[in-house]
Amino acid sequence: MAFIKDYYTESGQHFIQVTPQEKGWIPYQAAMICVQKPEWLPPCERLTEQEGILYNVTDCICIQSYSVMDIKELTKVIQACKRVGSEAQELLLDPGCLQSELRYIYWDTKAERLQCIYVPQEPVIEIRLWLTRVSGHLLSHAVAKRWPEEGVLQCYRMYCRIADEETDSPEEAGEQKVQEREEESPAKSMVQYQAEQARYARYALWDDMAEEEDSEKEPTQKMRERMRQFFGKKEK
Repeated sequence: MAFIKDYYTESGQHFIQVTPQEKGWIPYQAAMICVQKPEWLPPCERLTEQEGILYNVTDCICIQSYSVMDIKELTKVIQACKRVGSEAQELLLDPGCLQSELRYIYWDTKAERLQCIYVPQEPVIEIRLWLTRVSGHLLSHAVAKRWPEEGVLQCYRMYCRIADEETDSPEEAGEQKVQEREEESPAKSMVQYQAEQARYARYALWDDMAEEEDSEKEPTQKMRERMRQFFGKKEK
């Protein structure tokens, strides 16, 4: 575990300080990110063992700050996440140490460069599970910010594409198989949680369209038909 704290200096610089708890950092990982300084990390420096690592994110824009993203941009973000995960493994760094919350993931639209906050700890997980978490957070963000329908659907498609590569969808697997997977591996319970979030997003879309039905009945029915085709079937 680690403490992650944001703070601003009087000159307006934005820093994120990551401080270790209990076991501290894995020495190799801490040295690699602070000495080699991979381009997918914001500028960082090693402080004392107690103070941890300091990231300078003054010139970074977190994905959470984007009120909306078009489909092409979303695709680039996911592709960049895949590259970052692969490059982390090439440096013998654990993709699970990359933070999946959008406020710690930064996207430069001009340079098409993605950067993440990395915490050199021990959460060993596969790249695909980290990608599932990121895409799940994107989906939740899109719903919370009321992105246009196609943007939300694109987030859902990306989530399903990544999650389905990891495991069967809960709807097809059945309750018994879902329970077996959760008992098998605690990490996979996150996949099930994100699947639930995806279904909640579906409900939100249906509710939004229901509010418009009185004034625009025909267009709403057509939209629902497109959603039925995409989602395959309506939740019972």
